[in-house]
Amino acid sequence: MALPLIALGGTVATIIRTIGGWFAKGGAVSSFFAWLGVKFTTKGLAVAWQIATLIALFASRFAFGVAFVDLCTTLYNYFNSFLSSLNSTLHTGDLLSTAYQVLVSIGAIDALKDSFAVFNVCIVAIGVAYLLKYIFKTIEVTSNEYFKLSVLLQQ
Repeated sequence: MALPLIALGGTVATIIRTIGGWFAKGGAVSSFFAWLGVKFTTKGLAVAWQIATLIALFASRFAFGVAFVDLCTTLYNYFNSFLSSLNSTLHTGDLLSTAYQVLVSIGAIDALKDSFAVFNVCIVAIGVAYLLKYIFKTIEVTSNEYFKLSVLLQQ
């Protein structure tokens, strides 16, 4: 009768060693929880970093676009204001008045005003084209970042 008890004890010890090995440093359960912790930690940090990058990228490009449009409208308004007040500005001194009268007599001032009125549409169209190109590039970069984020979340 003593022999089966020893055999049973060896089997129990083997079972205990096997189950304990699962939780030991290279075991299945500990490896799973280590993998799970690393996966959640790296994904959590990487996803947070990607989202912060995406928000910063979009905000900076939007702010730059708004600043560029504001600069263009300000320059346009200043140039219009300059052209409209050109007559009163250049009549202040004798030398300026003479030079202005020469430019008026050869038609340079009227040509400048007319050409600005004609090419105003072209200038605005070119500005709008560059603005649309900038918006398209912003959408493309944002789409690329969203794709990176979705690939990161699928892993």
